[in-house]
Amino acid sequence: MDKSEVASQISTQLAEKIGEPPDDVTCPENLDAEVGASITCILTEQGTEYDVTATVTSVDGESANFDIKVADVPNN
Repeated sequence: MDKSEVASQISTQLAEKIGEPPDDVTCPENLDAEVGASITCILTEQGTEYDVTATVTSVDGESANFDIKVADVPNN
């Protein structure tokens, strides 16, 4: 999956969970569309950065579904 699509889906999932999307999400590379593959992206909210990990849970053709976990502690 393209890294920008992964970042967009992370923003969408977070918006559904907390009611609004984060200020920004960036991913360093594309995510392999295979179960168990994961990537750590950077979520920015009000100038504070957090790691957010996306792990693929299922694959349907060219698209992948994944769970996300945001770090409890900010990076900065």
